[in-house]
Amino acid sequence: MMIDGSVWIHAPRRAGKTTRLIELAERFDLYIIVRDERRKAIIRNMARSMGKDIRNPIALHEFTCGRCVGDAYLMTHKGVLVDDSLDVLEALLGAQVVGAVANEPGWVVER
Repeated sequence: MMIDGSVWIHAPRRAGKTTRLIELAERFDLYIIVRDERRKAIIRNMARSMGKDIRNPIALHEFTCGRCVGDAYLMTHKGVLVDDSLDVLEALLGAQVVGAVANEPGWVVER
């Protein structure tokens, strides 16, 4: 099963965004990409406490160091979920992001 379109979850801190991401990861069998190992452990522990069976989250450095730790075919064909996307983008760029545009048609915004 695949997500129909893309999902953008927009809500204040501690409003359940990561919980929703974990639910989507389990339902659609998707990887969650995170900024670092600390966030990876948090996601893994949250999923376990929720009783959710998800693939092991992948830290950004695992991509940038050239080490593929997940199923590359699955990621390429089904896509990935990104937790705290602004943090991941800033870590990837090595710069503070002060503005961004997302214009993907078909995105569903959850508030």
